[in-house]
Amino acid sequence: MEGWEELRAYTRCVGVPMGIGAQMTSKGRVKGSGVIALELAFSPEEMFAELEKRGIIVHKQVNVLTEKGKN
Repeated sequence: MEGWEELRAYTRCVGVPMGIGAQMTSKGRVKGSGVIALELAFSPEEMFAELEKRGIIVHKQVNVLTEKGKN
């Protein structure tokens, strides 16, 4: 995003998601209460959409591995 060129990777990869989480929490979009894993607290699809709005793209790749000789 324009104006973010000088930000450190820590700011983009930690600070921005934390800010999104705080915004989602303030809007009541948290699932559960207390200490819970981030993946359980927020909708991953909504979090990824918010990250994308800020120019942070999450790529997903699944590789299925099998044992040699087994299918």
